[in-house]
Amino acid sequence: MLTKIEIEQIKSSVPIFKLPKGSILYRTQPEKTKDGEAITIDNDQNKIKAMYDSDTGKTGIYFATSPHIPIGMVLEYDNELVLYKFITTKDLDLYTGKYSYRDLQPELFYESLEDKKTRKYKKVDIKKLQNWNHFESEAFPIHEKHFSVKNVEFLQQIRINGEPMGEVFINDENAIEFVENMGIIDTKNAEEYINCEIEKVKNKGNKDIACLVKIKEKEQDAGASIFKYIKNPITGKKVKTKGKLGIKIVRSNLEQINHKELL
Repeated sequence: MLTKIEIEQIKSSVPIFKLPKGSILYRTQPEKTKDGEAITIDNDQNKIKAMYDSDTGKTGIYFATSPHIPIGMVLEYDNELVLYKFITTKDLDLYTGKYSYRDLQPELFYESLEDKKTRKYKKVDIKKLQNWNHFESEAFPIHEKHFSVKNVEFLQQIRINGEPMGEVFINDENAIEFVENMGIIDTKNAEEYINCEIEKVKNKGNKDIACLVKIKEKEQDAGASIFKYIKNPITGKKVKTKGKLGIKIVRSNLEQINHKELL
């Protein structure tokens, strides 16, 4: 059995990621339920709800500190999803690591320090678990091509406000406020965005390459002009263009915008 000193040593070894009030977070989810019922999120009656996560035994909501991970989920599920933007309403302490809850309550999971080293866990009554927030910088969508080990190594070099991007789990639904429904992301646009970001890192953060979130084109009436919209995930501004979309390349002197296919 762990001693009190060992328990405190393990608990104090878990780093804390500070997420300040006003932080922007992203999330994708289906437009409709499996039964075809519309899923609506707004500031009024339709607030996002905390849900039970069978993987960790915790209850809360998953977000990400950048659009990369939620847009990547479109590729993992191979299905279009709605991209939402949220903002935190208070400062939050996030414990680093999706499974850090084991080290925050080590007396429940380990018989000894050796068990911790070898990852030998005791069976735990879920009701005894505390509902910790967490931050995970190594949680990427499961997709063999676009999230291969090599591509993830590139994506992990991206920094958001000086910090690595990552998955955020928040247990308090009142700590989050809806900002915007950014639109539907389909697999083609998700693929192009992730490819663009990987190429940008390969080119050492070339500022001439701005990877924009492309929203699925809405159906038009017969005879209407066909326009597509691309949106900057940070500023939220849309660019309206006719025809094909691709990388937005801004030449510093001429301020020209070209659109070309990525794939």
